[in-house]
Formats: sequence, structure tokens, C-alpha cells
Amino acid sequence: MRRPACGITRLRTTQIGDETGVILPMEIRDELGVEPGDSVFLTRLPDGAFRLTRYDPEFAATIENARDFMRRHHEAFKKLAE
Repeated sequence: MRRPACGITRLRTTQIGDETGVILPMEIRDELGVEPGDSVFLTRLPDGAFRLTRYDPEFAATIENARDFMRRHHEAFKKLAE
């Protein structure tokens, strides 16, 4: 399946039990780097559009908080490493 130049790909929905699933073409799955069973995240952008990505905003925030903590307590970590 070739993607149009404008970057739009039609996705089809399917019934999965009581839920509705979206079928990702192999090209898109490969570009996202996902396999069946992986998590993807649908983010609503400020303009009302949506973005589908592997990026996990909660995990990114947790990592940034951990980095900030380690920066603030650098000396304590240095002492612990001795």
C-alpha cells in the first residue's frame, strides 16, 4: 500500500468483542516500530487533531522527574557511589 504524498492513510475499524479496533497497515506498523500486543498512544493536539505514536507521555514525565531528582541530589548520589 503506497501512502499518498499528503501523508494521509485511510485506516479501517473492526469489531473486537465489545470494542472497536483500528487496523494498521504493515507499512505504518513498521514505521511506528510496533508489533501486535504493543501499546500505542493517541494524543489529542491543541488544534483538535490526533497523533498516534509509541511515545508514552506519562513515562516521559516520570523519567524527567527522576532526572531532575538526580540533578538536585547529585552530591548525595556521588557519596553513595564511594
